[in-house]
Amino acid sequence: MNSTWSHRRRASTLVADTIGPRPESPPTRKPAMRSSRTTLAGMLLVGAMLGPTAARAVTIDAFTDPFPPHPSLPVLAAPWLFVGTLCDGAACPPANLVSQALDTADQSDLGGVIGGKRAAQLQLYLDFAVARIDPAARRLIVHHAPDGRSTFELQYGKTTYLNLDLVAAGATMIRFDLANSSPLERRVEVGLMIASRRGEPGEAVDIRWIPITADGPVTFPLADFSPSLDWTDVDTIALAVSCYLIAGQDWSVGPLATEGDPTPAARTSWGRMKSLYR
Repeated sequence: MNSTWSHRRRASTLVADTIGPRPESPPTRKPAMRSSRTTLAGMLLVGAMLGPTAARAVTIDAFTDPFPPHPSLPVLAAPWLFVGTLCDGAACPPANLVSQALDTADQSDLGGVIGGKRAAQLQLYLDFAVARIDPAARRLIVHHAPDGRSTFELQYGKTTYLNLDLVAAGATMIRFDLANSSPLERRVEVGLMIASRRGEPGEAVDIRWIPITADGPVTFPLADFSPSLDWTDVDTIALAVSCYLIAGQDWSVGPLATEGDPTPAARTSWGRMKSLYR
């Protein structure tokens, strides 16, 4: 269960670590009133019997909350995650060069994020990469140096379970919009991990990967995941975008949500960050 995500792209310690050890004090859970797991097929059957109902879109991340100012960049005070080497100032020297191969940010009290908490991780494979959120455009943006390769991950429900009922929401898929700053020479790999009933009998985890070769909406139908998942009690959702096989590929994603129309791709400028990496 822990190795599936990491084996696929030799990365993703964030998801593997979280699905592993349980929190010392698990969050309060909903009353245990279910006698069996709710499958997607069962959900659709009940829906057909009761007649049509309007799906209620659930926003997982609106990308309106930026990352915090980076503690290792006191001069720039940039709300970024970065891996590789970055100049903390207008020029180096005299400013300091800061280097790292892994960067993380665990945030709470976020108004545009389900449950208010988000865990982010950027892992370096080669050269340099930097990630930021543009709240005005509502997009997560990742830029690479010409030879840069990385994997970026977001997780919701890491320390406090979501207890999310996607059956009540009428959800049939999780979706977002992906755009690239340049044509895709090789595919980007996008993965979605779902965990339900964590710490309870019937706990289940499943991961699906999609190869992306063009801009546009990316959808993960819930019917494609394991029938062992309980869609009335989704505790953790994690998204990974891997550029492990692609050098210098910039990309951005729009809001992550269930149902609803994807946010149109917005043109963004990479110039400011390009002038800082070495």
